[in-house]
Amino acid sequence: MPDPTPAEVTTPDPAPEAVPMLEPEEEPTPPQPSRRRGRRPIVVAVIVLLIGAGAARVVLAARVTHQYAAVCVDLRTQQRVRIDRCTPTGQNAYEHWYIQAGNHVPAIGQPPQSGGTGTPTGRNVRITEDFAAEGGVFEPKN
Repeated sequence: MPDPTPAEVTTPDPAPEAVPMLEPEEEPTPPQPSRRRGRRPIVVAVIVLLIGAGAARVVLAARVTHQYAAVCVDLRTQQRVRIDRCTPTGQNAYEHWYIQAGNHVPAIGQPPQSGGTGTPTGRNVRITEDFAAEGGVFEPKN
């Protein structure tokens, strides 16, 4: 058999490619935020608030730098008496006597060794009136 000439050469038609079946188009759904992502800012905010509250408490405690025990003293005898003898107006023979923390507070019937009648002033002052009748060293409270 003679060789075919180029005009006689026929190439087979390529097989048609399979056309995929198209599904009906669905609208793409937008990505849903995860529940964890939505909770994260809330958790962070709560943690920040808790830390802030603790820091504020420490700062407030640090600001109280001068603490005093207030006792009532009979100005005639210079001895400590019951606290209810002192009136808010101070118009009698009894007056509040302020003793700074770390000092001895006298027992009822004893004279004070430190302090005075001048009311402590300032932003960082705490005054305590509930000191024991037996007296003792006034320890600062936090």
